Amino acid sequence: MLIPLVASAKEFSLCCSVNGNKTDGPVYENDSVRFEFSYSPYLEPYFLKVKIVNKTDSRITVEWENARILNHQVCFRSDNIYTFNNPKPNEVVYPNSSSVKDIGEREAIDYRHFIFKEDDIKKRGHSYNSVILPIIYSSGKVVDYKISLYWTYKR
Repeated sequence: MLIPLVASAKEFSLCCSVNGNKTDGPVYENDSVRFEFSYSPYLEPYFLKVKIVNKTDSRITVEWENARILNHQVCFRSDNIYTFNNPKPNEVVYPNSSSVKDIGEREAIDYRHFIFKEDDIKKRGHSYNSVILPIIYSSGKVVDYKISLYWTYKR
């Protein structure tokens, strides 16, 4: 499933890849979690919406302070100029429930860089962005989900 994205009057598709395995759309899931990504270039060009679904019978914790976009710490759309550099608290996601956040790169917000680069798509056929979402399971095990996001022109 590819979700069309619109920027500069062109349609874009977003898909993701985990450990080199591309998905059919902007969704990754396993037995424990599901990550859904979306993007609105006109409404929120600096942020990526991520929905984290806990598919387990126990709570999980998202370590937002250790989450990264292109190796930069994340900030939330709800932050303002005074709070976007503040440490991000962990968030508990209860069994069979979800959390939705609009996240962006702390450094990119300062310079108003979009979450993807249309010039890269023109030159290479795609724009790439990586996201690391650390999840702490009830057992204490921490898994850093490294997800690659690819934007391409819709054909």
